[in-house]
Amino acid sequence: RCTLEALASGRPNVLLPRYTKSAHQGRGDRAPESEWDRLPNAADVVLLEGWCLGFSPLMEEEIRDPSLGPVNTYLEGDYRTLHRTMEAWVVI
Repeated sequence: RCTLEALASGRPNVLLPRYTKSAHQGRGDRAPESEWDRLPNAADVVLLEGWCLGFSPLMEEEIRDPSLGPVNTYLEGDYRTLHRTMEAWVVI
């Protein structure tokens, strides 16, 4: 969230986290900060690719697969906060 807030503020020199899908036997994780890129100028547009972005949580009784419970919890909390910061969604 800090990175998105920094980008939205128009500040220059924002560190951009890099994700490596090969970490943890293919489960993925952030790359070390030393491998992140730095955006030297303010961003005009930010394209964000991510897991479950733009999705809404389900009502408890709508969840048919128990493994979706943790996903729903994220959608109710952290993702809801993140979604409020978006000006527009473009789904490709």
